[in-house]
Amino acid sequence: AAPKAVTCGSVIYASINTATSTDPDSLTDGIRDQWYSMSGNGRRVYASTCSSLTNFNTVVETYTGACSGLRRLAYNDNAASCPANSQASNVSWDAVSGTVYRIRVRPTSATITSGKYALKITCGGVIRAATPTPTRTKSPSP
Repeated sequence: AAPKAVTCGSVIYASINTATSTDPDSLTDGIRDQWYSMSGNGRRVYASTCSSLTNFNTVVETYTGACSGLRRLAYNDNAASCPANSQASNVSWDAVSGTVYRIRVRPTSATITSGKYALKITCGGVIRAATPTPTRTKSPSP
């Protein structure tokens, strides 16, 4: 199944009870997971399962690239910044406009086969593009 599209302000209530470990092709770790996708918007993005509704030990990861060659950008297991639930997780990344990001929510191991979670997507400030370093060139000789 295709990942569910999310945007800034999305709050998803889901479970891993019926999740599979078949998407995407490059991850064959046997762990039940749920996948989401988001188009880059030029802002800092935060994805978090920090909620009292999350009732299992979660991992949140963010990837770019095609399903057959994903590249992990961010990973978190047990965010210290989550007072509501010590087993919840959160990640953040700079979402470059035009880039598709895949967000994976999963348990910490394949032995966890059921559980509910709340995934919240929020967006921060606009990211600044890297400023190129000026290159000195020689002045032409007269």
